[in-house]
Amino acid sequence: MPGNRKKITKNTKCRQLLHFSFVDSYKPIFMKLNEYNQLRLAEQASYLSRKGAYLMTRKDHHFNISLYSVDSFFVELWADTQGDGIFTIIAFKDPENIHFYTEDILLGELLE
Repeated sequence: MPGNRKKITKNTKCRQLLHFSFVDSYKPIFMKLNEYNQLRLAEQASYLSRKGAYLMTRKDHHFNISLYSVDSFFVELWADTQGDGIFTIIAFKDPENIHFYTEDILLGELLE
């Protein structure tokens, strides 16, 4: 072969896929907020889908904002209501940010 080019075969592709699968599956069992925030958006979404516990959804203008509990923090997934996918993901620990959701919870109904 001319130069330094590697011949890509079916076996090479299989090894690459196995490597990426192994690397992707080797995630910490418990992730800290700062580690989560360092991930790319696609990685955050993947971790959220595997480890997140859905809590509730609220609407804000043209966004559906879903709240999840993940490890020791909360995550908001902002999705466009027009179906354009994920706009952003915001992770936080401060329980003060939960007030957007608690406005919709009627505690009286829960106590009955």
